[in-house]
Amino acid sequence: MTRKTWTVALLCWFGLTLSHAGSYSVHPVTLELSAAQPATTLKVRNREQSPVTLQLATRKWSQTDGEDSLSNTRDIIAVPPTFTIEPGEEQVVRIGLRQVEPLLLEQAYRVLLQEIPGDSSNGGGLQFALNMSLPLFVKPSHAAKLDLAWLVERQGEGRVALSVENKGTGHFKFTSWRLQDDGINLGAETKLHYVLPGSRISWAVKPAALPASGDEVDIIVANGRIEQRARALVR
Repeated sequence: MTRKTWTVALLCWFGLTLSHAGSYSVHPVTLELSAAQPATTLKVRNREQSPVTLQLATRKWSQTDGEDSLSNTRDIIAVPPTFTIEPGEEQVVRIGLRQVEPLLLEQAYRVLLQEIPGDSSNGGGLQFALNMSLPLFVKPSHAAKLDLAWLVERQGEGRVALSVENKGTGHFKFTSWRLQDDGINLGAETKLHYVLPGSRISWAVKPAALPASGDEVDIIVANGRIEQRARALVR
């Protein structure tokens, strides 16, 4: 039987070590740099029974209308760019800033790890190539401040638009949100989101009962078990 290579793309958003059966794990899964700490390390462990070869790249991360985009960058140095890890062994990757300069806003990047499939000439079985995309944040010179602007607007066809704009100097991360009117759920979502500084993300919600213009509604957002609340007027 001819071996097939399947590529599984995973976004490693959560602050836990992520592993895939018969592949590799990384720690940490969120990286931070700053002028005070311009370099850090990423540990990659091979959990496979055979050698694993990986390629590493860095990209600038930005958001437009709630959509993520990646672009080439030379801001970040990551070495080695390609490496092979023996079974049960660990590779240390060194990641640092090419230039250290004062920042007013946090800068966002992604570290991409791509597994290079091994020799398939022996045949038999399936091989899974695991690709990871790890967030890397370069902190501003002063402590990042969070400044969120929530907006709820009535739209046609019984819908409301919920949006949040990050006017702060650092990213906002949350794993779920709920929209409520007098304790009644109007909409909810459980999904990991990042809102980068200067970015805005929005959702279309179709509640069973449309809130009236001028009503105050509650927005409950959570990052894991930590919740925070905000109130907004319906427009």
